[in-house]
Amino acid sequence: MTKRINTPMPARVAKVGVQDYLLSSFVRLGVPVPDSYKELPGDTIIKVLRPKEEVFNEASLTTLEGKPVTFTHPPVFFDKMDDTLKPVFKKGKVVSKPIVDGDTIRVDLVVEDQQTVDLINQGVNQISLGYRMKPVWGEGYHERHGVYDARFTEIRIDHVAIEPKGRAGPHIRILDSEERQTMAVRIVDGFHYPLPDDDNVLQAFDTLVQQRDNAEQQIQDSSAEISRLKGEMVVKDEKLKELSDPAKLEAEIQRRVEVMDSAKKIAKGIKISPAQKVVEVQKEAIQMASPHINLEGMNEDNIDGVFRALVEMHKAEPPKPDVVSHAVNAATDSAVDRTKSYLQLGCEARDKWVAANRERQLKFAGRR
Repeated sequence: MTKRINTPMPARVAKVGVQDYLLSSFVRLGVPVPDSYKELPGDTIIKVLRPKEEVFNEASLTTLEGKPVTFTHPPVFFDKMDDTLKPVFKKGKVVSKPIVDGDTIRVDLVVEDQQTVDLINQGVNQISLGYRMKPVWGEGYHERHGVYDARFTEIRIDHVAIEPKGRAGPHIRILDSEERQTMAVRIVDGFHYPLPDDDNVLQAFDTLVQQRDNAEQQIQDSSAEISRLKGEMVVKDEKLKELSDPAKLEAEIQRRVEVMDSAKKIAKGIKISPAQKVVEVQKEAIQMASPHINLEGMNEDNIDGVFRALVEMHKAEPPKPDVVSHAVNAATDSAVDRTKSYLQLGCEARDKWVAANRERQLKFAGRR
């Protein structure tokens, strides 16, 4: 029977029993695993029992009502997805209450996307539930389903995924699907998806996969931007904490006042805006006092060192340009400790100049 868009489709969506899971799937979802499993390869098969009392538990069944239908599993749980991305992944929804049918659960689905309906009509009709649960680890044996390594409890449904090949097998599917004749294979994320060898079906499949990939990229980009903004918030919070400390606030104000006063002394006519940062005032003053100094690539500590050196040399008497250039450029080339070098060399240059000046004065006085 051909399925139609926006028309209820009966489907088996879950069953009880033992199912195989890759160990890596637990790690990817952040599900805790015992220490004895942590050293095993990711492709280790874990046999998990989904017992009847958990699968058919009323608290679990009610979470299936109204849940979104997706084409393959989205990269994150649907209820944690950004609202702007949900329309990309949602292809329909559950429109009935779940019914227990033997060892399975049945519901009616409505698919609201024509491309997805086309794939269903071509046989891409198996079902895989996305859900949260609480694993109980420990080997055991079930009289009907055999041995298992763990069992799932507290199952809570997040979404219903239409898959070419579901974990629960071909029995868990949208019912009354048509048989496929010739097949083509698409490989997505390392998984092989057998599909009808029909251009329209393959194009529809590729489009859906591309939409999923684009949405995943948007999620990654959004996560990176969120991380960046969080980092900025942490820095700003730390700054606010510093400024909320009366002693630190007073010290910051005192430093700003001292820098402004010193800037006016070494750079005559400088205009300082209340909105300017301390380092901006220092840079402007340095450029006005000694335009030949190259500040490119210097961090705030370096600039502060140059500024202090100039201030020290201007305290006694304005120095000659060649003396300033020698002191500052020599300090800039220092790779050990630029800030200390700026101050030390600047002071040495000042002392040498003062000593030389005094010597000339003494010689002049002796001639007289």
